[in-house]
Formats: sequence, structure tokens, C-alpha cells
Amino acid sequence: MKNIKLITACLTIFISIQIQAQVDLPTEQVEVIKNFEATLEETEKVPIDPELPPLDTSTQLQQYQIPQTHQLEVDYPAPKIRPLAMRPDALPNIYDAYLKIGAGLPTSFLGEGYYGKFVDGKYDVGLNLKYHLGNFTGDDIENQKFRNVNVGANGTYYLDQGFAVAGKVDYSSDKFHYYGYNFDDSGLTGIDENDVQQYFNTIDIGANIFNGVENVGDINYSAGFDFYNLQDKFASKETGMNLYIDATKWIGGTHSFDFNIAADFTTYKDTVKQKLNNYYLQPAFTYHGDIFNAKIGMNLVANNDEFQFFPDIEAIVNVTGSELAIFAGAKGDLQKNTYRSLTDYNPFVSYRSPTLSLKNTKYFEYYGGIKGNIKIIEYQAKVGFRTVDSLALFQVDDMPPDPLQRTFKPVYDNGNILSIGGSLKANITKTIELIGTANYNIYDMDTEIKAWHLPALEINSALIVKLLEDKLRVKTQVFVENGVPYKLADGTSDNLNSLFDLSLGAEYLFTENIGAFFDVNNLLDNKRQRWRYYPTYGLNVMLGLTARF
Repeated sequence: MKNIKLITACLTIFISIQIQAQVDLPTEQVEVIKNFEATLEETEKVPIDPELPPLDTSTQLQQYQIPQTHQLEVDYPAPKIRPLAMRPDALPNIYDAYLKIGAGLPTSFLGEGYYGKFVDGKYDVGLNLKYHLGNFTGDDIENQKFRNVNVGANGTYYLDQGFAVAGKVDYSSDKFHYYGYNFDDSGLTGIDENDVQQYFNTIDIGANIFNGVENVGDINYSAGFDFYNLQDKFASKETGMNLYIDATKWIGGTHSFDFNIAADFTTYKDTVKQKLNNYYLQPAFTYHGDIFNAKIGMNLVANNDEFQFFPDIEAIVNVTGSELAIFAGAKGDLQKNTYRSLTDYNPFVSYRSPTLSLKNTKYFEYYGGIKGNIKIIEYQAKVGFRTVDSLALFQVDDMPPDPLQRTFKPVYDNGNILSIGGSLKANITKTIELIGTANYNIYDMDTEIKAWHLPALEINSALIVKLLEDKLRVKTQVFVENGVPYKLADGTSDNLNSLFDLSLGAEYLFTENIGAFFDVNNLLDNKRQRWRYYPTYGLNVMLGLTARF
């Protein structure tokens, strides 16, 4: 009996010491010297009926991206998962609305606003408004002016059944002028702006239904439509309707099988009616491995009862983790040249038939390159070879029937394009960021001696510096583009002047909600002609206020 009491007392003292040792453990972070490897024995699977987690009713972060004169296209990799021991960054403040109002010289005005709200975990709404006016008429060029208006709304409703319904409506009105007559020897001056005015009014409507949460089948789906109606000043009209069904089946939570169907209809009417309808079937399987990813798919497109088969293949090998990856692929498609797409690229395209012709550009592309992250640098370099049928080139009418409406017509030609390009992003410090893209195209056309009005070299870069605890942001941008070729009346070619655009901008926050901005664009006053007879705007400045709340 005494032995039992003695053993009991010893065990009590030992347990107390262990508990005290655990209580006295330090509360700071612990560095793991050796990974723990655990092995679980086979167990019987216990069926569990899963339940959907509660909806997140927290306020959602709204991202406001203010369009600039030039867009930098830089691919940003997916965010990295932080180690458990690393302290997370503080979340930025969340704002529902953003406003920007400014005025500048030569005469210009900018006003834009965005609003977005996620309400009760059930629906979100968004509104946007933009008004941009510029009048750069000078002593040597008259009617060099424009006006852009855009108003839009969108919303999404999340139903308890696990799917969501979204819709959008957008209206835009873009007005500009055919000021190319200033280069005529006829000495035309004092022209009323209504005589050289053109505008495009466009309505966009769209709706779709998709899965708002993960479902039992692990399938993501979306089905809907996009519709637009465009009309210009001269009663030319174009309508477009795109119907689509997209589905992705995840296999094992890692690999995916995609199946997309679409029907894209376009009808253009001026003095005659033109139609351009494409039908798409796009299946693809993607394998995601630790060091190897591969996509094998096909793009089947039907147009005018003709079927075109295009590859949709890409492989990525991670050579040294995230530092270096090699990729290669092949793809193809029919790219529509509609009145809307042509005038978006060149607003001085003629609306008259038979000058305007809607066609598909057929292309096959084979490409390869490298990409990765090296400490503070994220990079990508790519080389591609593309064969094209019916590539849209742009030729100006040197002797128009009406010199007040000097316009361009699309000229289609077949050929080959060799592309060399890359992108770079460097977070030099926490407050200094450098981004840039560059691309060089070598055109080899079958009939035309040059790729009329298509640039060969394009370089865009920006340096962003954050100062005064992020209250002050300073940005420097450089845009470089070669002089594009154009066709002379005798069939020979010449080149327009090149672009070297240096711009500076700054934004300062007086308070958490109110700030001011100042932009100086085209410091070198480069008035190159992107389109023959149509020089771009020279030096211009803008000053204004910003608000977020």
C-alpha cells in the first residue's frame, strides 16, 4: 500500500513539472529546425454531409483603375502563399467611391467617377461615369478636338441556391473630327466643325448566369450573352450579338477540362448590308503538375459553312522553381474585323461602301519563351511566328471626293509576322516600382510592300515612386514607337515620323479622402502622325482633384 502511495506521489510531481514546463514556453515565434514527417495508417472513410459556409458579408475591396492615354500591358503572376511565421501586411482601407475632376491646357476637361458596393452578402452594384473633352485647335491646325462620354452600370445577385445572375448596361458617345484637310494645298480654312464631324454612339448590354459558390460536381459554369448597337453620324449601323456557354470541370481539384461554345453574330448596314457570323467549339484539358503544366485543346470555328481547325496547345516547365520557367505553344483563331473594331483602332476609317469590308483575319501562331521571378524582378521574354490571312492594313485616300472627309480604308493582305517581345516589373524598394513592355514585329506581306500604318516597334515604360508614407506618388512614363509606313500615290512607300513621348505625373493626398493630381503629357511636344495627315496632340497639362470615400 505504501508503495502505491509513493508511486502516486512521484507521478503527481512529474506531471506538475511537465505542465509547468509547457506554461513557461516562450510565446514568440519558433523556428522549426527539422520538418516533421507523419504517416497515417489507412482508416475507414467516414461520410460527412458538407454544409456551405456562411456568406461573407464584409465590405469588399473596390479596385479603381483610371484609364490613361497609354496602357501598359504587363502580366502579373498569381500571389504567393506566405509562410505561416511571416506577419501579414495590413489590409488597405476600403472605399466605395472614387471621383476625379480636372482641367488643362490646351483646353481640356476630365471628369470621371466610380462606385461599387457589396450589400448584405447578396448582391453587388457598380456605377461608372466619364466625360473627357479636348480642344487642341491651334494656328496651324483647326478642328483638332474630341469628346468622349461613357455611362455604365452593372450588378450581380447571389441566390441561396448557389448560383448568381449578373447584368450590365453601358452607353458611350465618342465624337471627333476629320481635321486632315489642314494638309491640303487648297488652303481650306474657317471650316465649321459640323462639316468635318463624326461620332459613334454605342449601347452595350450583357447578362449571364454562373455558379456563385463551389458545387458538388466541382464544375464552374457561365452562360449568357453580350449585345451592342453602334450608330455613327452618317446613319451607318452595326449590331453584334455573342451567345456563349463556358464550363470547367475540375479533376482532383488540380487538373481541369474546359468546354466552351459560342455564336458571334455581326451585321453592318450603310448603303448595303454585310454579315459576319462565327461559331466556336473549344474543348481543352489542362494538366497541373509540380514542375510541369500542359494544355491540350482545339479551337473549331465555323464561318460561311466552312470549318477551320486551330490548335490550342501550351506547355510550361519550371526549370528552377519560380526563378525560371520555359514555355511554348501553338494557337489560332478567326479574328473579326468589324466596323466597331476597325474604328476603335483607327477612328478615321471610312464608313462608305465599298471602301469598308468586314472580314475575318485567320492566323496561326507558334511561340516560345521564358519567364520567372528573380528576387525583386518579374520578367517574361517571348518569340512568336504568326501566319496571317486577310490582315487589315490601312491606306489613306489622297484624293478624296470631299477633302473635308479624308478617311482611311482597310486593305487586306496575307503574310507572315515574326514577333520578339517581353515585359519586366521590378519592385526596386517598397516605394519604387519599375514596369515596362517592348515588342518588335517584322512583317512579310504577300502583295503589299509594307504593312501600311502598322507599327513595328513599341516600347512602354513607367517609373512609380511613393513618398511621404504613400501620400505622394510620382510617375514618369516613356512611350516609343517607330514611324509607320504609308503608301504613296505612285505605289512606293514612305515613313511618318516616330514617337518619343515623355510624360510626368504626380498625385498628393491632403487627407485620407481628398487629394490633387498634376499631369504633364508629351513634354517633348512630339506631334508625330500616327495616321497620315492627322498629327497627334503636342504638349498638354492637366490639374485637378481626387476624392475617395
